[in-house]
Amino acid sequence: MCLSFFMDNSKMRVYLLFLGIMAIVTFRLEASLNLAVTPYEGMSLRFGEVNSDSYINKEVKIRITSTDGVQYRLRQRLLEPVVSDKGEILNEGVLSFYTVRGTNAAGSLYQDTLRSLSTRDEILYTSNTAGDSDSFVVVYSIDGKKISQRGNFRGKILYTLESIGGASSKTYILDLSFNANPSIDIAIEAPSGKTVRLGTRYDSELKSSLKVKLNIPSENNIKIYQDLTEPLTKEDGTVLEDGVVKFFVSGLAEGESNYKNLSSLARGRALIYSSDEGSSEFYINFSVDEELIKGVSAGLYKGNLIYYFEGENINKTIPIGLEVEIARVFDIKVTSEEGLSFLGVKPDNPPQEKAVKVEVNTNMKTPYQVIQRIDTPLTDEKGNKIPEKFFRMKVELPGEDKGKTDFLNFQPAGVGDKVIFTSNAEGDPVTFDIIYRLDVSYEVVAGDYSTQVTYLLSEK
Repeated sequence: MCLSFFMDNSKMRVYLLFLGIMAIVTFRLEASLNLAVTPYEGMSLRFGEVNSDSYINKEVKIRITSTDGVQYRLRQRLLEPVVSDKGEILNEGVLSFYTVRGTNAAGSLYQDTLRSLSTRDEILYTSNTAGDSDSFVVVYSIDGKKISQRGNFRGKILYTLESIGGASSKTYILDLSFNANPSIDIAIEAPSGKTVRLGTRYDSELKSSLKVKLNIPSENNIKIYQDLTEPLTKEDGTVLEDGVVKFFVSGLAEGESNYKNLSSLARGRALIYSSDEGSSEFYINFSVDEELIKGVSAGLYKGNLIYYFEGENINKTIPIGLEVEIARVFDIKVTSEEGLSFLGVKPDNPPQEKAVKVEVNTNMKTPYQVIQRIDTPLTDEKGNKIPEKFFRMKVELPGEDKGKTDFLNFQPAGVGDKVIFTSNAEGDPVTFDIIYRLDVSYEVVAGDYSTQVTYLLSEK
């Protein structure tokens, strides 16, 4: 009996040992799908201190182990927006990523060009159809130039590994963090270096602009003041009067300005922009008032604009030169509805009158004369001439003291050159009328009479 019992127990021990081996084998053959996400530095994605000049890359190695024999894929997204310790959401585009081509052994890598990291699902990798294990590298980047917020930012990247057509899936969350300390960058760009240039010679010179670029943290309040420190002045001391140059602010996406409409540029400090929304770009536009510029003395007027930038941790001054070149103008314009033609003249007709308007536009600020040149008497098509005593003229001047004439009353127009107007000492522009009168008598032969008159403008 003892022997039998011993053998029975031996069989039992052998049987139990066999079952144990079977259990172990069965456990080791169970299918698995595992994901390991490993930053090259530490256990989380830490970018450290980030300023406006920073561009930081961090590598993360992703290893996938699979014994399913089933194809799988890996997706990625931000679990939630990246937020600072002040509750501000990070601007999209600051964080980006790409997969490194050639770091995988099998399967297909996606997103191998730089793209923004966001809460959208992005497929990073799909295995081959056999579902073989694999690994690859993802690079995460942060661009300090795109940061406008200051603070400690934190976020989480969610990775989802799932079999295609199967039930297996794994997730992993990778923490990311950085301290944003963007620098303050303020600049003004002028078409000509550090000077705004306006002029009147060509239409293209009548306007110019400055581009203001603000790269500052979003929580910063900023105010910009414009100051024309002295009047625009020529070398001889002549001052350009206020209002000839106009300006306005345009292109505002953020911030406020009381100068969105055309305003006169005058001496003194003016608040032209204020904002608490951080980075911005806008324009300050300048132009010449074409009406007020008439009669302004020709020459180059120079002055200086000072721009003051004031706010939290902001105290900057930028000087900009301002030049206005008034081109020389010395023109005469003559207009007449009918010209000097007297039609249907008969001995018994009443007198006929013709009006001519003369406009002198000048900014030379020197005296001048208007000269009338009549080459021939009034003559008809047959060669008959009107005696000079019947063809008379007078000049009607404006009320203000712009100059003088010897033809305030009707007197013979005559033939040849005659000074019909002399300006004042300042050479001011003027507009005046000339009235030509034909008195008819029985000495006149009936017909259509005319003559050619030329008007000359000459410095005195």
